[in-house]
Amino acid sequence: MNLKLRLLGTFKFSLFLFLLLESQSLDVLSNNSTDPLPAPAANNNVAVELTGNNNTQAKTVIQYSLSLPCEGWVTSAITLTGQIINQPVNSAFSPVPIIDAELLKEYGCQLKAGRILSRGQRKIIMEAYQFATSDGAFGAYGAVHRGSTSYLTQGDASSEDQDSICFCKDRYFIYLYSTAQDDDEAKSTINQIATKLSNYIKPIVVNPSAATQTPSLPEIFRRLPNLERVPGSEKLVMGPVALKKFFPAPYNTILSTLTKAAVSDYKVDYPDRDRLKLLLADYSSIEQAKSVFTNYVDTLRSNNKEKEVEVFTYPTALFKVGDYFLLCQLRNKTIILVNGARHKDSPGDLVHRVYF
Repeated sequence: MNLKLRLLGTFKFSLFLFLLLESQSLDVLSNNSTDPLPAPAANNNVAVELTGNNNTQAKTVIQYSLSLPCEGWVTSAITLTGQIINQPVNSAFSPVPIIDAELLKEYGCQLKAGRILSRGQRKIIMEAYQFATSDGAFGAYGAVHRGSTSYLTQGDASSEDQDSICFCKDRYFIYLYSTAQDDDEAKSTINQIATKLSNYIKPIVVNPSAATQTPSLPEIFRRLPNLERVPGSEKLVMGPVALKKFFPAPYNTILSTLTKAAVSDYKVDYPDRDRLKLLLADYSSIEQAKSVFTNYVDTLRSNNKEKEVEVFTYPTALFKVGDYFLLCQLRNKTIILVNGARHKDSPGDLVHRVYF
């Protein structure tokens, strides 16, 4: 009788431990959690950082990225410290973060997860980001992508080089790279992971009646001229951090109240060969755009020499700033700037191509 009671007690205690561990594994992705996410296989120890809303879809995508099986590769332990939105992350996972915390915050990053796959001395590093909007994901992609457009397009936009691939789709940005150069096996694994993740992410359907869903890119990029634009130079600006980083121009803090902006480089051959940087900055109203434009032009005028410019339909000013020319134009609630020109006529020619 005593033996039966003892066996029953042992069974009840084991059941209690099982239910407790199961409960903890379900709660690991809550906003207050700092514990590693349990991986499905042995020797897997993966860490997740969370901020913002506790979104079920985000959990599903991130969990999938962290548990995706990769034959022949073992998930190594990852150590992440700090909160990604509030302070820089310093860890063995990413000695040099691919994108700084302030820029992630500006783009509306809600969650970041990381994983290292090892095979001998070789490693594949994966970083997965979830944003509040698809614009934020595209902003992160534009900020850090390298190489040319990928052979097989992943998601809304993708690029790759010999040892990395990154892409954005819907509200997610994925970055994969290998520590070994010219490693065909690692690159093949990276491409397989990217394809599986891209296929797994299901974009939110905006118009269910539409026959097909097209990639969701920021609308403002449709207004950038295509002719002589440098492929891959497009950057999305959603605040002062990105503006300072991607459009270096004098007094650009005056422009920082914008709602959204697009930046791109151009290599022009006519009327002169030049390398230009174009900014299209939207503001909340025509009145605000006019106020910012007037303030910016007046500040430039007080410290730089203004040049004569051809007649435009919209208010336009041209300045010689150091060795370069800077053109400013106001169109309703959008301010257009062209910077970096060595020839006086190049900025005006590029602005003529902007139609909206």
